[in-house]
Amino acid sequence: CNTQFDAVWVPSDFNMRTFTQSGVKPELLQRLPEAVDPEFFRCKVSADTGEPLPSTEDRPPEFGVETLDSFLKPVPDRSTFTFLSIFKWEERKNWHALLETFWKTFPQDVTMMVMEDGTVANVTVRLLVKT
Repeated sequence: CNTQFDAVWVPSDFNMRTFTQSGVKPELLQRLPEAVDPEFFRCKVSADTGEPLPSTEDRPPEFGVETLDSFLKPVPDRSTFTFLSIFKWEERKNWHALLETFWKTFPQDVTMMVMEDGTVANVTVRLLVKT
């Protein structure tokens, strides 16, 4: 990457850090934010009471779909690991390979995983696909 490109554009500060940590020269990185800032469109006060609404940073997203909302709630321990894949749902993104690989790698809901600190735990593994 350091010799093949004049610049690497990433959408967030997180990507700036992770790309730098993986060896990309910081001078090659350029932050190009997403085109729309959803925080700009979030209601800051209640339409009913005029009172300030709580910050979305302190709570998980809520979509009003019970199954999805419960899926996205934070798990207080390390018993659940969620893979997130974000892409446009079209043939050229090869979603078939993503699903096939996930199912082959994790044929059961619960699998034994080695954590980053070396401990071994039985973990519920799940896949969230955002399109």
